[in-house]
Amino acid sequence: MKMGSGRLWLILAVTIFGAANAFTQKLMTLGTNAEGANLLTFCNLLLVGNLWALAFFLPLGFPKRMPRLPRRDWLRLMGVAVLSGVIAPAAILLALERTSANNVVIISRAEPLLTLAVVACLGGERIRGWTVLAAGVSFLGVAVTILFSGVDQGVMGLPISTGEWLALAGAGCAAVGNVLSQSALQNVPLGFFNIVRTLLGTMVFALLTWVLFGVGHFYDLGNPIVWGWMLVYSLVIVIGGQLAWYRGLRVSSTSEIAFAHSIYPIAGFFAAYLLLGEAPTSAQYGGGVFILLGIFLHQIGLRQQQFSSQVNGSDEKTIAVNTMGFQGF
Repeated sequence: MKMGSGRLWLILAVTIFGAANAFTQKLMTLGTNAEGANLLTFCNLLLVGNLWALAFFLPLGFPKRMPRLPRRDWLRLMGVAVLSGVIAPAAILLALERTSANNVVIISRAEPLLTLAVVACLGGERIRGWTVLAAGVSFLGVAVTILFSGVDQGVMGLPISTGEWLALAGAGCAAVGNVLSQSALQNVPLGFFNIVRTLLGTMVFALLTWVLFGVGHFYDLGNPIVWGWMLVYSLVIVIGGQLAWYRGLRVSSTSEIAFAHSIYPIAGFFAAYLLLGEAPTSAQYGGGVFILLGIFLHQIGLRQQQFSSQVNGSDEKTIAVNTMGFQGF
């Protein structure tokens, strides 16, 4: 593979992830039938999307031998499936029904700081000062976006809408799931991990939907509109994005990974403008500046960490990757 191809794969993946929010919000408007009912509700999107993803993951990642995992790893997998496969995406989908795609893009950048907070509470891993500073500055961008979201309409400060709270809750659940997945992946093959997480998440979500809303909530699942659009979503966002991301990770340096992450908010804004005609607001521009500054500070910290690893022989790439945040919905 040619030098720099890893960066190209990462940029492609992050661009796809950044466009996911706008693409999902667009799907919600395309699913309205002749009677005015929306077929692409968040329940249908999540359930059918997981089923399509599972259909692709099974032949790609099913192991020849089933790994023998201790009960602790199974519990971690179940936790990741519920948090990252059910609660976090459900919160993001509900947020997209209630706020702009650009707001969701920016608020999701709270995940790195929330991930560091979870790691700090659990202990056992060193957190560098540059990493905390970068995540804190990015979180300041999230706060600016939330608190000043109504400034263009002459309203400043609270109250914060339900959509922003849901996006923040989704970032928090994803942060906890991210930490759990890192510990689970130490003993579980990646392909098998994706299959189990998707399968358990689908089962738990279907059960919760049945209990909370009744079996009638699944009546629209037989409509070809739902399956057709979610096939496109799964191929492009779930399969295409993740395959590009993991392929890029194999041949990329830490600085290239950090650079790719800087593309995420830009890709999200651009996709929202192209697909939804949604231009960034003043608050979103202001929050975006802080987020890009946080990414720049993280890049400086990585360069210092690389120099330290050359002197001390530490594994700087592993430490840096463990602090990465949201990789797309």
